[in-house]
Amino acid sequence: MLLQIEHSLHYRYSEPVYLEPYIARLAPRNDAGQVAKSFELQVEPQPQHLSLNVDLDGTLSHCLHFRGVHDRLSLTTRAVVETLRGNPFDFLLHDAAFGRLPPAYPARLRAALQNYLLRAMGDGKTDDEIAALSREVALDHRDSTFDFLTGLTRVIHRTCQTEYRASGAPRSAAETLALASGTCRDLAVLWMDACRAVGLAARFVSGYMLDVSDDEKRKDAKRRRKRTTENATQYLHAWAEVYLPGGGWRGFDPSTGLAVADRHVALAASADPALAAPGQGAFLGTATSELKTAVAVMRIA
Repeated sequence: MLLQIEHSLHYRYSEPVYLEPYIARLAPRNDAGQVAKSFELQVEPQPQHLSLNVDLDGTLSHCLHFRGVHDRLSLTTRAVVETLRGNPFDFLLHDAAFGRLPPAYPARLRAALQNYLLRAMGDGKTDDEIAALSREVALDHRDSTFDFLTGLTRVIHRTCQTEYRASGAPRSAAETLALASGTCRDLAVLWMDACRAVGLAARFVSGYMLDVSDDEKRKDAKRRRKRTTENATQYLHAWAEVYLPGGGWRGFDPSTGLAVADRHVALAASADPALAAPGQGAFLGTATSELKTAVAVMRIA
């Protein structure tokens, strides 16, 4: 599937400010599930210096440095991405024993995955309610690793109402579970912590998702040879990935209740959701700031 993506972030400041270095994690990653055919980043004002870097999880990030004071900052990206993974379960585990819970990562691999195994947003604290949720799902699926992952995804999707919150860090897993509602990033954090509660390494992912209903509207308009005037509101999306020996990092989306396949495009991933945010920066001064964003994802082939 070939997807065209446009994403803009517009910051406005109530008075001119000094912009500190800004990290933009807006370039689609290249991996076994997707290939970026083209990518363009436009920045206003023009940065004094721009570098393209690779972080601990292989995320591409642009680091922007500015000179002088500014009352606005705009970033606009355009990308064409080919998604390759029609079947999210196209792999075999290296060790059949890993198909049962609790998982047994080889010693060296487990050491490398430590940050992805820490509970409760990485602070190591145990949350009994989330552990109880994990045990219940595991028991319902007879400790099958695959069935636990798909079952947990469906349970969160079914029991938690999806909401929209334009900005801010994700809530804690415990808070989302107690409220039985949250944004896609809140549900992803809950899913991560529930996986870690049974010993599965998990990380947070930010990116985009092709909305099936919006895609069908566009197809229908094309069949009727009409230009659609309906422009469904789209947002940055978030989900989570689990590390499976033999499968590597595999995504699950509790917002939709499904395993991640060819309708998702990943930008950034991290054990800590803050390190997968699409933009990270600060400014010096007493001004107030406002952020407006726009996302458009369209299937073109």
